Amino acid sequence: MRLIFSRSHTVGSVVIRGVTWSPWSHCGIWTPDGTVLEANYPHGVREVALATFLKHASHWEFVDIDVPDEAAGIAWARSQIGKPYDVWGVIGLGLRRDWQADDAWWCSEFMEMAVVKTGRVRYRRDMHRLTPYHCWIAA
Repeated sequence: MRLIFSRSHTVGSVVIRGVTWSPWSHCGIWTPDGTVLEANYPHGVREVALATFLKHASHWEFVDIDVPDEAAGIAWARSQIGKPYDVWGVIGLGLRRDWQADDAWWCSEFMEMAVVKTGRVRYRRDMHRLTPYHCWIAA
């Protein structure tokens, strides 16, 4: 599965990178069709052209990870299109919360759950937060 990580010069990106000690503030799934599945504020879960994903990015990186069933992960991710962005997940970075709750998604929660749906589990179930940095260093 091909993952994409990005950052920008926006205030939100700088804050997320600072709070999470990360070079990245956003991430998504680059599909074999050449689109990106992402959870983005204020749009929520959506599928966009790569150019749209990169429109505000100052830097990005692709990371390939081995997964048992990439098609299953992408199908699950597409089934989430239209779900809202997890604003409380961002606000509550320091609080304990279940990153696997499926009512709303933050970018890294969404991307990692798609990885889980492929049959690969990279994190313990009791992990209370999951940032783009966590996903990047595990790749």
